[in-house]
Amino acid sequence: MTRPARTGGGRIALRPLDDTAWWDGYVAAHPDGTPFHLTGFLLPYAGLFGLRPELALAVLDDEPVGVVPLLVRGFGPFALVNHGLAFPYHGPLLDEGLSVA
Repeated sequence: MTRPARTGGGRIALRPLDDTAWWDGYVAAHPDGTPFHLTGFLLPYAGLFGLRPELALAVLDDEPVGVVPLLVRGFGPFALVNHGLAFPYHGPLLDEGLSVA
């Protein structure tokens, strides 16, 4: 998978991603990717536990730099994201040199 050049200075933004093949390819190529990050786990898990799965693409300067799995449980006007899961949440996968901070 081609990695974009770093231009620095930008902020990471999240965008919806519907391409499960791209997601799974990114996870498989990422050194910290786990089976828990794959759509074959996330989507059935969400359905089983009444969660809304949202696959988010992390972008920096309009270039993809990672994936962020979001499992959402709504409570009226509120939402819990990746909360109270029955498996250890391993967080987002970002390109080397980037952090959630």
